[in-house]
This record gives sequence, C-alpha cells and structure tokens, in this order.
Amino acid sequence: MGLIFGHGVAKANDVYIAQTMAGGNTGADCADALVYSYFNTSGNWTSGAPTGTKIGPGTTVHLCGTFTAPAGTVSYLHFQSGGSSTSPITLHFEADAVIQAPYWSNGSAFGAAIYLGSYGNLIVDGGTNGLIQATANGTNLANQVDYGLGVYSFEASNVTIKNLTVANIYVHSCAPTSAAPPVAGCPDEGGPNTMGIFAQGGSAVTLSNNVVHDAKWCLNYNYPGGTTNSAIVISNNNLFHCDHGVAIGDGYTGAVINGISVYGNSIHDGANWDDNGNQNHHDGIHAWTTFTGSSLNNGMFYDNYIFGNWGIAANSWMYFEGGSKQPNSLIFNNVIVDGGALVHYGAGYIAPGGTGASVYNNTVIGQGQNSGTGVGINAFGSSPTSVRNNVISQMIEAFAYPQGLPAMQDYNAYYAIGSNGWYLNNTLAQWQSACQCDYHSSVANPYLSGTYGPTSTSLSLIQAGTNLMGLAILPLDFDKAGNQRPGAAGSWDIGAYQYVAGPATPTNLTAISH
Repeated sequence: MGLIFGHGVAKANDVYIAQTMAGGNTGADCADALVYSYFNTSGNWTSGAPTGTKIGPGTTVHLCGTFTAPAGTVSYLHFQSGGSSTSPITLHFEADAVIQAPYWSNGSAFGAAIYLGSYGNLIVDGGTNGLIQATANGTNLANQVDYGLGVYSFEASNVTIKNLTVANIYVHSCAPTSAAPPVAGCPDEGGPNTMGIFAQGGSAVTLSNNVVHDAKWCLNYNYPGGTTNSAIVISNNNLFHCDHGVAIGDGYTGAVINGISVYGNSIHDGANWDDNGNQNHHDGIHAWTTFTGSSLNNGMFYDNYIFGNWGIAANSWMYFEGGSKQPNSLIFNNVIVDGGALVHYGAGYIAPGGTGASVYNNTVIGQGQNSGTGVGINAFGSSPTSVRNNVISQMIEAFAYPQGLPAMQDYNAYYAIGSNGWYLNNTLAQWQSACQCDYHSSVANPYLSGTYGPTSTSLSLIQAGTNLMGLAILPLDFDKAGNQRPGAAGSWDIGAYQYVAGPATPTNLTAISH
C-alpha cells in the first residue's frame, strides 16, 4: 500500500484564456484568464509533462467568453504542439464561449478560427454550446470572402472535434425565379471554398456531435495524395444549409483510406446553394475517388437521415463517385426524404458508384411518382453487389443500372413508382422477368408512420425482408433507432426501422374505489 500511495498519480493541468487578460492574469480560472495570444506562443508549450501554465500532454485549455478576431484573420488560435496517445491536449469551450470574426481568411488562402496544424493527439471540444462563427460574410451581407474555415487540421492524426457549432462561414442565399434547371435569380457564385470543419488527411480522425451550417462544405475530410489513412469517423452531426453535408475526397494520386464510418448524421436543406452558374451541385454525402492509385476501401455509411429541400441543383442524397476505386462500400439503415417541390435532375437519391457496394435496409422517399424527378438507386459507376430490404417510394424511377445488374436484388418494397418504372420497365412483373430477381418484392402501400417507420398495417414491410445476420455487419443487426433485428431464425422487416409494437392493451381490469 505504501508503494502505491507513494508514487501518486500525475495530474493534468488546466489553463484558462480569454480575449484579454483578466483578474490576476494567472490562467487559473476565467476570472484570472491569460490573454488568448498566450496559446499562440510556442514558448508556452512543452512536449514533456506540463507544470503551472505550460501547455503540453494532458493540458486542458479553457476558452472563456467572446473572442472577436479582426476581419480576414488566417489563424486565430494555432496549436503549437501535440499531446500523447494517453494524454491528449484539449481545447475546451466554456459555457457561452464564442470565437467570431466578420469573415475568416484573407480571400486567397485558407483562414481558420482554430488551426491544429499537423499535430496529433488533440481534442477540440465545444462543451455545452461552444460557437465559431463569421458575422458578416455571404450573399446579402457586407462581405463575400472565400476560403474561410471554422476548424482546420492538416494531416493530423488522433484528432477529435466534437460538440461544436460552426455557423455562417458563408451565408449563401437564393431566391429562384425558375421552377426547373437551370436556376435563375441566384447570381451569387461566392464562397466555393468555405468550410465548417476541414480535416485534410490524418488517421483516427473523429468529427462527432457537431452542428455546422451555412458554408459551401459543412464537413470535409480530404485524404491527400501519397498517404494511407484509416479509422475515420464522422458521426451524429447536425448539418444544414450547405451545398455538401459530408464530403470525402482524394486530393491527388495514391490517396488511400482503409476504413471510414459515416453514421447517425442529420443532413438537410441545401437549396440555399442553388446558383445561376450551376456551380453548386448539392449532395448530402459525397465520397469521391478520382485520381490514379487512389482508393476508398470498406466504407460504412449508415443510420443517416438526409431530408428537406435540396433545391433545383440537387445532385444526390448519397453520392459515391469512384467505380473500382471504392470497393465494398456498405450503405444501410439510411432514411432519405425529398422535401423539395421543384424539379431537379442528378445522380439519384442513392448513387452507389463503387465496385461491390451493398445497399441494405434503407428507406428512400421521393417527391411523388408524377414529379418528373428522382431515381431511387442509380448505380452509375459500377453495378452494386446486393440490393435488399429497401423501401423505395414516390419517385419516377425505382433504380437504374447502366453498368449491369446487381448480383443479388430482392426483398424490396416499392410504392408509387412513376412512368420510368423499374429501370425502364413499366411494371415490377416485367422487371422480375427481365432480371430474374426481386421475386419477393412488392408494390403495396407500406403505410409508413410520420417518422418513416412501419406501422401495424405495414404488411409489405413487417417480416417481409430477408435475414442478413449472416453477413456479420454488427451495426446492420440493429435498426436506425437501435432496436435489434431478429436473430438467425427470424425474418427482418424491410426499411431502416424494425416494427416495434406498442404495449398491449390491458384486459380483465377491476376498478377499486379509494
């Protein structure tokens, strides 16, 4: 016992900073905060065990109050070193802490409120309501400046950015005067390189529980040429009023990702990025792999909710661009609902362009069978391996497979499919005969609930799917709400949600007066 207590436990230190020094200028708390420039001075950092107000492995730097940067600031808070695998350095927003500027960047180079550089083992934590914002940048605002970012990391690994709101980096506004492409009445072509959070490479990067809105790109993970990255997680973020919700793309030749998970995100309403020049093609999730020698391997995209009005220039709600460079993507348990009213063209609601993609248990709802717009699944790049247990409803065409038919397609629920039918076949029966598939699929009304799950009358969904437990994809064994699907012996429900019956009505009750 003496040996145990004699050694003690090393304690991480805390440093508090504010726009200007406060109180005794000790950094001990918000009332005695150090000036923010303390964070940007390399002499205040250490790679060893930090003591006093030194910043090093295990330190939590607390942000206090409102920080207002000059317009055009390129790097307001700049990490000077990294943490360790067991003791990361944390930048933590205290309650109501704000970092703001009229606009970020000088218009010719990326400018960010927080710049992580290439240092690793770092956490940026927004706490309860941490906020980064631009206050005067966008279509109808005082400035229209490009290249602004909220948070920027460059090839930094073991990085987490969480619980943060990044707002109004570029507020693009559009009031279309035409009802179909090309759009008119939206002349602003500004802000094409503005982003909420930009992680440029790095392994073990987690972007989680953030709120990002009003930038060209809400969340962007770019994997640079000649690098191999893995363990990327983009989860449970609320993203809206962006041309792209989640963007994942290779930067140059030889860029590789081995494992990325994009799940639980709410992504909606990108119509404000419509533009006359047709430069902004809106996507909820867009993963592209275009350069020689690049690949995105074994991506998992699941439990996302992509909805709302995506405007005239909507391209795809989930768009995978890369063909053979994106092998074995898994796309499941996503709910996609087109809330727009104007005609749009594009690549389809789910566009699995990668070789060997599998599309399972998604619920996809278009504008309506007579809307003249929308393809449920459009495998434009290469044929998916398997398409099973999906709800595809209210659109002009159920799917398109210009590169060949899937190896396996069945147990899907189609409803209110328009004149293009099932890949240019007018009826499900004609499609079944042509493809020798989809024999267990139906066209009955799925009677979805207001939250797009099955109801007690959803006979075309309940226990009408095939059991996919044998694929050993653990998140797929649960529905989007976290309900476990039946085990090896049971039939699954079709769609993103498993039917969960309400409690049985009690019977044989006796009232007792008190």
